[in-house]
Amino acid sequence: MSGPWSLWARGPKDDDNTREVSQPVEPRETLTIPTEIQRGHPIAAYRYGAYGGLGVMVCLPLVLLYNRFLRRIPRQEYLRPNDFRKRTFYGYVPSVGDGDNFHFFHTPGGRLTGWGWLQGRRVQDFPKPLVREKGTIHLRLAAIDAPEMSHFGKPEQPFAPEALAALRKEVLGKYVRVRFFRRDQYDRVVGVAWYYKWWFWKTDVCMAMLKKGMAGMYEGTYNVEFGDREEEYRAAEKRAKKQKVGMWKQGKALVTPGEWKTRTAVGGSFKRIPK
Repeated sequence: MSGPWSLWARGPKDDDNTREVSQPVEPRETLTIPTEIQRGHPIAAYRYGAYGGLGVMVCLPLVLLYNRFLRRIPRQEYLRPNDFRKRTFYGYVPSVGDGDNFHFFHTPGGRLTGWGWLQGRRVQDFPKPLVREKGTIHLRLAAIDAPEMSHFGKPEQPFAPEALAALRKEVLGKYVRVRFFRRDQYDRVVGVAWYYKWWFWKTDVCMAMLKKGMAGMYEGTYNVEFGDREEEYRAAEKRAKKQKVGMWKQGKALVTPGEWKTRTAVGGSFKRIPK
C-alpha cells in the first residue's frame, strides 16, 4: 500500500519522520539572591549593598517624620510615653464637658497639612457622628478646678453653668495647641491648652479661666500638675479673689470645687462650714 493510506496503516511509530524526540528540560531559576552575588562577584555585592543602605537612609527619616508629626492620635490610650511633656499637639475642640475639661480632636501637622482651611480637612465641617467615630482625647485642664455641674446624681454647684459657658467661649469650635502631662484616675489626660489670637497673641486657657474667676487653683495633693506657671496661676487667682469676680462674688458663702466634691462624696451639707 502506498500513498496517504500507507502512512495511516503504518502509524506514526513506523515513520521515522513523525517520531517525537524528547528534549531535556532545563531547571527553572529559583534563586532569590542575584546570581552575581552567589558567584562571589564583589562589585555586584557592593552595588546591591549600597542600594539597600540608600533605601534605609531614605525611608527611616520618613518613618520618623510620620511618627513625630503626622501620626494622628484618636484617643488617649494611643499616647506613648514620649508624647507626654516633651511635645505639643495641635487640634480642634468639638465639645466641652465641664468648666475644666473638653474633648480634643488631634489634627497632626496642623495648618501645614491643610487642617482648618483645606476642603475636606475642616473638622468644623465634619458631622458629629464622624468626629465620634474618628475619636477624641478627653483633656482635663491642669492646675485649675471649676465649679461642678450636676452629674452622677449630685447637685449642681453655684456658678457651674457660668464656668461651662466661659470655657466654651474660650475653646469650643477653635483650633488649640495642648501639652499633655499624664493620665488621671478617670482615664482623662491632664494637660494645658492655649491658642493664638491675631496670629501672635498667646492665650493660656487655664490663665483665662482664673482671671475670669470661673475656676480656682486645684486643691488636691496627689499627682497635682501645674506645668511651669504655678506662681503666675496663683497670682491670677489672688487678683480674682481681691476683685471679687466670677465665683468669688459669693464671699464667705463660697464653697470651693474641692470642698464641694468632698461634701457631695460623703453626703454632707452643701453649706460652708466655718473654719
